[in-house]
Amino acid sequence: MAKVEGPLFSIDAGGKIAKSLVNMKRKGRHDVRRYVIPVNPKSDDQKTQRNFLKEAVYSWKNDGYTEIDIEAWNRYAKTYGDMTSGYNMFLRHKINANKEGKEWAKLYDYVVVNLTKVDTNISIKTPEETGARLYIGTSPKVMVRAIDGIFNENRYYYSIDELEPSTRYYMYVANRNDNISRTGIYTIKTYSEEPGPPTEEIDIGVLPQVVEGSHGPGYTVINKGNPAEKAGKITKVKVYVANFGDITNVIIGIFEMVGTNTFTTRSWQNVGTLEGAGEREVNVNLNVEEGDYIGICWSGSGKVKQTYEEHYVGIWRIEGTQIPCTSKVFQLIQPQAIAVYGTGTT
Repeated sequence: MAKVEGPLFSIDAGGKIAKSLVNMKRKGRHDVRRYVIPVNPKSDDQKTQRNFLKEAVYSWKNDGYTEIDIEAWNRYAKTYGDMTSGYNMFLRHKINANKEGKEWAKLYDYVVVNLTKVDTNISIKTPEETGARLYIGTSPKVMVRAIDGIFNENRYYYSIDELEPSTRYYMYVANRNDNISRTGIYTIKTYSEEPGPPTEEIDIGVLPQVVEGSHGPGYTVINKGNPAEKAGKITKVKVYVANFGDITNVIIGIFEMVGTNTFTTRSWQNVGTLEGAGEREVNVNLNVEEGDYIGICWSGSGKVKQTYEEHYVGIWRIEGTQIPCTSKVFQLIQPQAIAVYGTGTT
């Protein structure tokens, strides 16, 4: 029934009359139109579109997005300034991926580790390796610095350095190639330049005092000898390369023992290629806690020097690149030591 204020068609009316006429107000003017029952088409295209929507809604509710992930999608939506919600922004991207026939490998469970005044480590979960890249900047609309991650056990790990103290940064992660999934926009703020307590020197790992052999590539190796006696930051690492060629894709890691012969990477850094034989020193930025151990993995034809002196207590090793790793069981080999040695300050 139409609700009328004053004579019909003259002052104000709203509603329908006998499923024949519809009275409404549009843009400040009164309007009367013929009542029409909306058509609900069931074409193949319409069914496909509805399935895309159902799938996107299901993903939003069931794919494991945390409160931080949802907050990031809401922050991303605000950059458009059109009152769009994070939920609607997610649906838009997911549906568009389906329309274009692209893969959507979800990116979720964002974690920040070891945030300082100049660096941090970020990780995010995903079901497959897709070359996901992190983009970071000081504006939620301009994030042009690109950082490649390390994929291990359904997570991408990103080491971010050269940050400014007391500065807010924004970042997102996006898959590449035929996979166009992405995250919302996350944010962190680095710590200030406040002076800390006096520093002391710390060291970790083993120097090659008596070299009797070398260790080849294809393993991740951790020195059992000389764990860190204090917490702090490892800033330099010496690697002693044997005379068999370059070692490439060298990753240095600091490991926490979380069980018998079981380790989790606390911090890590890819230092690239170390050319030629001899002592090679690299600058790093690795967090370390008391009792942690130093390890290394690499590729190429080169080898790293090691010793079998009885006073060396052994190495742990495992096949493949396992930096970073979480709760990995290594094999203990004694007596042995690999020539990787780090120094830094508390």
